Amino acid sequence: MFRRLFHSDLEQEMKKIVTATRSILISRGLVYFFTLLLITLDVTGWWLGMRLEGTALLRHTISFEDSLCFIICLYSCSIPAYYVLYALHRLLINVAAGKVFISENVSLLRRSSWCLLAAAAICLIGVIWLRVLLIIVAAACFVGLIVRIVMNVFEQAIAMKEELDLTV
Repeated sequence: MFRRLFHSDLEQEMKKIVTATRSILISRGLVYFFTLLLITLDVTGWWLGMRLEGTALLRHTISFEDSLCFIICLYSCSIPAYYVLYALHRLLINVAAGKVFISENVSLLRRSSWCLLAAAAICLIGVIWLRVLLIIVAAACFVGLIVRIVMNVFEQAIAMKEELDLTV
């Protein structure tokens, strides 16, 4: 009986470890995928922007100025996007190493949220010429807000961990 309970507990712990490892690997794969997607967008950005010229989007024919605005926003937002992907990569490395509640992760999350808000600001300027960029502004602001909330949770967890370490 005891052996069966012990074996069951051990089996459940092994499943948790395998699931956590698999989740980190999937997350890393997605970070690499989005990095390749961003590189592809940067390489084909000019061509893509010029292909937009003359097309109809939401009852609005896209002019050369609109295409140029799209290209400028795309390349300007790439800089913060590369940093966010790098920060996610570093964060996953830290989590895989068991370093979850450390100040480096809080810094990575803080800078990522500022990068997302910077991308939103860049696209907000572009909304003057291309209204569709409002979708990107809203998405970047929303994700930036979520990242800020997670960052605040991490800060509180670090403070609680440090307080707990002092009491033991």
